[in-house]
Amino acid sequence: MPGSNNTNYLDQSLPHVHFSTRDLDREHRSQAWRDIADPFFHVDPDSSDIIEGEIDSYLFGDWMLGTIRCNSHRFFRQASLAPSEGLNYYFIQVYRYGRLEGQCGDTNLNARPGDVSFLDTRQLIDLEATSMESLTLILPRYDLGLDVNETDLHGTLLPREQPLTKLITAHLEALCAQLPQLTQRDVPRLQPCTRNLLASGIDPAECTSGHLSPSAQSLKQRLHAFIDRHLTDPGLGPAMLLDAFSISRTTLYRAFGKPGVSDYIRYRRLESALRDMRNQPQEPVSQVAFRWGFANERQFQRAFQAHFGMSPIEAREQGDLLLQRTSPAIAIQETLLYWSRYRQT
Repeated sequence: MPGSNNTNYLDQSLPHVHFSTRDLDREHRSQAWRDIADPFFHVDPDSSDIIEGEIDSYLFGDWMLGTIRCNSHRFFRQASLAPSEGLNYYFIQVYRYGRLEGQCGDTNLNARPGDVSFLDTRQLIDLEATSMESLTLILPRYDLGLDVNETDLHGTLLPREQPLTKLITAHLEALCAQLPQLTQRDVPRLQPCTRNLLASGIDPAECTSGHLSPSAQSLKQRLHAFIDRHLTDPGLGPAMLLDAFSISRTTLYRAFGKPGVSDYIRYRRLESALRDMRNQPQEPVSQVAFRWGFANERQFQRAFQAHFGMSPIEAREQGDLLLQRTSPAIAIQETLLYWSRYRQT
């Protein structure tokens, strides 16, 4: 029957993986933890201490939600490794016990039990975790409902004493407790209230880009912000950036590295188009294509097929399933699944 596959998908339980380093031989434990973190962060490779940890994780649409327990370790993202290709995610953590301390760009973070912290995966970090347990939510920056060009949440800490922090914590704890009973049908019903509550805890006046130090306002960050503001302009491209920033072509291409500036713009447009197709399923594909700066529907279809491996129509039929497949969060989930099957020998 038409639509039966989609109906079956909506009735499925949320993808779930439980992983513990206790199930691995000691020589594999630290490497497993590094592999799991690798899509976003790098765990200190020079430490001789064995990393012990446990993760209980659910894919919640294109979000990932679950519990992380681990012993003390350092994790970081160096300047040379900062992503340039659409790694636009927030790590939001509620600390049940333990502490997290260190640098988030130019912000000094000191998270205590009961606090809620925000890490931006596009920015630089160098953090030390004590033995700790946290409820962790990974979601796209654009899903939080704030103007990401004017709001910088990297290193933001919601203190445990604030009433809104307590409400956010209670909601995330309740949601986490219900994950085993939820289905894919529940995802679009629960994501909006979760994102609205998270956004309500943010004071934009304290997190605007105007409050950032000059070093945090790097050329790459300003280029990304400009691109995001002009994605719907068909004229957006290297020439527009060169003119707007009065920089040389060499400086522009050095700032982006690989993938290049044109690839980055194309990726951001396709990512935005995919979300519009999910949120507005009745809108013609041609209108989505024109809105996001594509010259015509054929050009859009070719670019979409090359990037996602399927046509826009096929992607619309798959809905949230495609968003999960194209999300870095699923890379973590797949690595968790691999190591959860890698038992002691």
